[in-house]
Amino acid sequence: MMRAPSTTLYIHPASHSPLALVIRRGPSKWWHFLLWDRDTGIITPGSWFNGMIYPHRCDLSPRGNWMLLLAGNATNDPCAWTAVCQPPNVKAICFFPQSHAKNGGGFFDARQPIVWLNRMENTAEQEDFSKHGFEIGYQEKNQPPYGSFSDRLERDGWKHHGAAKKQADESVQMPWVKKSPLKNYELLMEVDACVAPTEMDEQCAGGERVRYFVRSVGSKDQVPVKDVQWANWNKRGELCMASDGCLYHARVEHMNEHRRLVVDLNKLAPRIRKEKVAAAEDRV
Repeated sequence: MMRAPSTTLYIHPASHSPLALVIRRGPSKWWHFLLWDRDTGIITPGSWFNGMIYPHRCDLSPRGNWMLLLAGNATNDPCAWTAVCQPPNVKAICFFPQSHAKNGGGFFDARQPIVWLNRMENTAEQEDFSKHGFEIGYQEKNQPPYGSFSDRLERDGWKHHGAAKKQADESVQMPWVKKSPLKNYELLMEVDACVAPTEMDEQCAGGERVRYFVRSVGSKDQVPVKDVQWANWNKRGELCMASDGCLYHARVEHMNEHRRLVVDLNKLAPRIRKEKVAAAEDRV
């Protein structure tokens, strides 16, 4: 049996720019932030972070110039925080401490610089955001903290494809569709219904419970895009994909996709200062 890759990629595309934020996890609790130009394939590496990132409550602004993230570290005070940063670096421009990570994070409105936060209204936050040119809103109290997943899809041009349907295995699917900029193909995405919030953060839109298909416009025949955790179009009508720690571009011709590797991110590792390594060895 082949060993599953230790690298997981989470992708947040900018809705009005070819840029995409790549949040890479591995090894262990290390996270790496990168910017990916989906048209040129250029990768810009950024910060490494040791702790916890909640990738499905992070976001990239429509033009790709701001990043919203929810992060945490049990050994720190505060143990969690929401921050606005300039990607791909995690140095906070706006920083809001939290006592837990049950809420926090959010998403950028298409009318940037409006930010919708997953938390209760707070006057101090409003003042701090306004100093940096942002307007903020708050999601409804009853909205689950992962509701911004659907909001981001709609903002980024995905549309519901019909009604939710029940499959033989009783899982409920939420179909979405997005046309290629060339208007010749459509990308379909099916997302398994998630009951537990932890499942959404670890699986939904991260890989195992999301499936992609491609079909010609006007046709009902569709073929699966195999072994991908994320897919979307670039402006040239190519598929941009994340699969097993790698980023790809693919041409779609006659319902077949022809992939080419952009970059393999599996072998990256953080640079740890020598004195920290020595201290760790002394403890062993």
